[in-house]
Amino acid sequence: MERFGRYVLLEPIAVGGTAEVFRAAALGSAGFHKTLAIKRVLPHLAADPEFVRMLVEAAHIASALQHPNIL
Repeated sequence: MERFGRYVLLEPIAVGGTAEVFRAAALGSAGFHKTLAIKRVLPHLAADPEFVRMLVEAAHIASALQHPNIL
């Protein structure tokens, strides 16, 4: 298992042209954990400032979405 910040990457789900997606867990105290998906940008794109800018902009837009089916 690989650590990625405060998360543990459990298994790969998919890899595409810009990123890879993992099933991951956020670990807490007393054995608490929450399963989630982590999308990690491929290294060659993480070094591209324009790509990072577009990614952050998309994240801001996604964070504003509100719907009962979006958690």
